[in-house]
Amino acid sequence: MSRLLSLTYFPKADLQIDYMLTFKCNYDCSYCISHDTEHPMIITSAEEISNALNYVSDLYNKNSVMLNILGGEPLLYKKFFSILDRLNDNISTKIITNLSVSLSYLKKHFTNFNNKLLIIASYHAEYADPDIFIEKVLYLHSLKYNIKSSVAIHYNDDLFAKSIYVLDSLKNLANPTLLSKMDENNQIFGNHYSYSKYQLNKLQKYSKLISKPFTAVYEDKTINYSYYDILSNNKDNFKDMKCYAGHEKIHIKENGDVYPSACFLSTSVRLGNMFKKTVKKPNAFVTCPFTFCRCNTDLQITKETRF
Repeated sequence: MSRLLSLTYFPKADLQIDYMLTFKCNYDCSYCISHDTEHPMIITSAEEISNALNYVSDLYNKNSVMLNILGGEPLLYKKFFSILDRLNDNISTKIITNLSVSLSYLKKHFTNFNNKLLIIASYHAEYADPDIFIEKVLYLHSLKYNIKSSVAIHYNDDLFAKSIYVLDSLKNLANPTLLSKMDENNQIFGNHYSYSKYQLNKLQKYSKLISKPFTAVYEDKTINYSYYDILSNNKDNFKDMKCYAGHEKIHIKENGDVYPSACFLSTSVRLGNMFKKTVKKPNAFVTCPFTFCRCNTDLQITKETRF
């Protein structure tokens, strides 16, 4: 097999910020490590949060910043929209939400932000009623929101069928998301679940919906991959390659601690704290120590061979 020389994702903002607004979630999905149903709700004010995010944006001095607001479940934070109102003009915002809030909540709060907010509505068959979820996605789409559904594909046959139903109902508004195993300490992701041959064949129909173009350069050829291609075929081993983590993307925990990317959360590689305004941009590039890259935005970071 020829050696991978580089992997580049297009399009991308000058800087991606993944910000875990809260670790608290109302779902307890079996495959998720980014939540705690008993976690206390944060008491940090919307003004403190937006000021800290603006500080990070100014520090990096980028023309365009994509702020990905994560959880847990971000909409459990009652002042969510007050954060958006205070952000710098160069910051675009995306929320990843399980959309478990009621339709009446959407009608009350989502009326004035369709030009400010991108929405990734994640469907989880273990908890969400498919028809109610579909209704809410279509409602937000009718308000002209830029919305996509990330449909978690469970290997259980009954749950798998529910996810396929959502994909078929939402058509080009939904993408399948393969689920990954966690290590024995329940901390980091490894290879994806062993889906059956029937399930993988079924998913091929929907893989074309994933419009995430990656360009991979080898010694003898250049190949365009999708996100589905990379994960379903385990082509995400970038160990020993130069990674632009900390330059093109950073990951911020609920307490404001800043890391080069999500994969470094369990390490000592910390860049500072945004609330304390102690963040320092890295001077050098990191060498990837991992044999897999499971976080969506981590995968988008430029990788290059060092040789």
